[in-house]
Amino acid sequence: MLTLTPGIADESGTYRCVVSNSCASVTSQAAVVTVCLADADCNGVVTSSDISAYLTRWLDGVLGEDPLADFNRDGVVNSSDISAFLTAWLAAVQGAC
Repeated sequence: MLTLTPGIADESGTYRCVVSNSCASVTSQAAVVTVCLADADCNGVVTSSDISAYLTRWLDGVLGEDPLADFNRDGVVNSSDISAFLTAWLAAVQGAC
């Protein structure tokens, strides 16, 4: 079961919320969730800024301050998470999201 905790709605009624280690957009009129794991900065577009955003999160995760840095969900924040994120990012850049 997926649980969403939306933030504040913008003028169009769209909410931004965090789902696991990704961002999602949810409209108040529908139960449609759009998730792109590579959109680390949650701006709706996958660009090189997402790499920087994820690496910032990853560094916080290494210090134990951000559990969402565990991108591959193996319980450990390490270089495997960076590899998993970059794999998802490359797929998204090629149109997989």
